[in-house]
Amino acid sequence: MLEEDGYKNAAPQVNVTFYAPQQNTPPPNPFAGLGAFDKVDAIEPSPSLYDRRQALAMNHRRLGVVGIVSILYVYLCAGPIGSESVISSAGPLVGLSGFVLYALFVAFPFAYIVAELCSAFPEDGGFTVWVLNAFGPFWAFQVGYWSWIAGVLRGALMPGMLLNLFIRYYDVEIHSSVVSYLIKMAIGIVLAIPTVLGTGVVSRLSFTVGVVVVVCFTVFTIWAI
Repeated sequence: MLEEDGYKNAAPQVNVTFYAPQQNTPPPNPFAGLGAFDKVDAIEPSPSLYDRRQALAMNHRRLGVVGIVSILYVYLCAGPIGSESVISSAGPLVGLSGFVLYALFVAFPFAYIVAELCSAFPEDGGFTVWVLNAFGPFWAFQVGYWSWIAGVLRGALMPGMLLNLFIRYYDVEIHSSVVSYLIKMAIGIVLAIPTVLGTGVVSRLSFTVGVVVVVCFTVFTIWAI
């Protein structure tokens, strides 16, 4: 018995494993020394200030293709005003060719970029969310804030432009600056009312305005030919 116990104690113990244990530790990060650069990835969830699960549960479609196209047309173009000077200055061939080339080489690529990034970051915020994930919150705030300022200034030009068009086409004279300011303020208030009533009202109104503009422009074009 003593010899057997001594033999067992003296015999080497060998542990044989037939499989490799699963590694729970992540692989080493090659961008560990670059600060927050390793977090910039389209796979990572974008930061948000709300519960993403609740937003996905309550999300439902409000606008269709026609509504979105109508809003984009009214917001970005809203008619042929501004293109007459291009045609009259450069001629029909150069002017129309420029419009077509601009659409092919600028508008379509930009539309594809927006579609891809909106699919990668499907949440409210637009390009502010894209910049947030790429460059951080500081530059995201800069982009969002100055874009808002540009939108306010651009919208402030619309009442004056509409009043000038009305004065030029109907040969009306307004001698008082106070009256002119009040008319511009009234135009701005009237144009701002649909934005308070909801997205559906904006889309329907944009569709109506777009149809009126396109029909009138088509009639005048055929009449000129």
